[in-house]
Amino acid sequence: MMKHENIVGELERIVAEADRIAATKADEVEMEEDPQLVALMERATQIIEELDPLVRETWRIYPDKLAAWNKICEAYPLDDEE
Repeated sequence: MMKHENIVGELERIVAEADRIAATKADEVEMEEDPQLVALMERATQIIEELDPLVRETWRIYPDKLAAWNKICEAYPLDDEE
């Protein structure tokens, strides 16, 4: 099995769990202080960092798709871009 085979599914599960937890919070400050949400976001960031070079290589011949990925990444800067 390839290392990245289930990574998108893991990211989808993380987002669903984060959404579920966030729905119980009163405001953004409460969300930012929740240890479960912080852990989920840290893992999601790791996955995006792992996916980034794969997406860029795969979609380099599809400018529209790559532009969409770049737009998403602009909203969530990776560690090496901060």
